[in-house]
Amino acid sequence: MTMSENENMASLMNKLEDVPEERRDEESVMRDLKKQNEEVVAAIEDIRPEYYGEGDPYEPWKIIRAKKMDFFQGNALKYLMRAGVKNPKTRDEDCNKAITYLKEWRDNGNSHE
Repeated sequence: MTMSENENMASLMNKLEDVPEERRDEESVMRDLKKQNEEVVAAIEDIRPEYYGEGDPYEPWKIIRAKKMDFFQGNALKYLMRAGVKNPKTRDEDCNKAITYLKEWRDNGNSHE
């Protein structure tokens, strides 16, 4: 299990402790857990939209962590990688945001502290 799967399982187990004894029969517990799992999946989908590349080994956050990028580098990378993908009409805007973060990194924040 991955860390997030472990966290989800722990969260579901904590919720199970809140279920009254009379409702702890296997069928109702499974129904409750399935509903809670669907809620967790929906919440994850809300915070991780498709344009971030779910399952892509080159997702921005994976590269940012692997390369220990700072805030400015990470945001520049994020905007470059999603430029035109999130919304084709905002490609230039995303590129300009990336440039802004790179300039800030160059001028003020080019350390990994």
